[in-house]
Amino acid sequence: MFVKKYRDKVEKILHYVMITQLDAVEDAVQRISASIDNGGILHVFGSGHSVLVAREIVGRAGGLVPINLISDPTEGFAERCEGYAPLLLDDYAHRYGLHPGEGMLIISNSGINPSPVEMALEARKRGLFTVGLTSLEHSKSIDSRHSSGKKLNELVHVVLDNGGIYGDASVEVPGLKQKVGPLSTIAGAFILNILVGRVIEKMLEDGRTPPVLLSLNIEGSDVANEEVLAPYRGRLSW
Repeated sequence: MFVKKYRDKVEKILHYVMITQLDAVEDAVQRISASIDNGGILHVFGSGHSVLVAREIVGRAGGLVPINLISDPTEGFAERCEGYAPLLLDDYAHRYGLHPGEGMLIISNSGINPSPVEMALEARKRGLFTVGLTSLEHSKSIDSRHSSGKKLNELVHVVLDNGGIYGDASVEVPGLKQKVGPLSTIAGAFILNILVGRVIEKMLEDGRTPPVLLSLNIEGSDVANEEVLAPYRGRLSW
């Protein structure tokens, strides 16, 4: 039955994350928490369908306020076009600012298309700390589509492996040639919520107050959120 098979795949991939990725998460936590403590923003870009994972931690109840989405108006249509990401980032930087020492999180399951590759290259040129969330198995199974021959995992300071498989879909269904049941969104959201939660813990451990957003559906949230949002006016798109 598909439901049980898919549940088993999800449990397996989340277990993989827990036993293999926590050290990498901690590497990212150290730099991101320090940046936020200094007034910095974590900039997040999702290539194509990966924007769903990026959006998970932007403006999220119980999440950090200083996280901003680098929106792609083509919704991934241009992710194979070289030269597009630098233009997108220039426009974003003009609107919201990109400061050396801040973090950029780039999400791409395959990690092979020009947009995520160029985002990593451009971020490093600008002095940002880079984190890539990708599937190492998928990325290593196929050539880069960027003229440099580089892939996302080869360009970022910290790699977070979502444990995904080549093609993302995980379950064979009798009578159907292709697999169904993708895993990257579930695994990616799990990893990023671990990352955000650990940044919050780290700031508290260091005696700092993390800027955490309260659900708009909780009494008193308007006043509480205004206080934590105020220092970031002009730097957030939401």
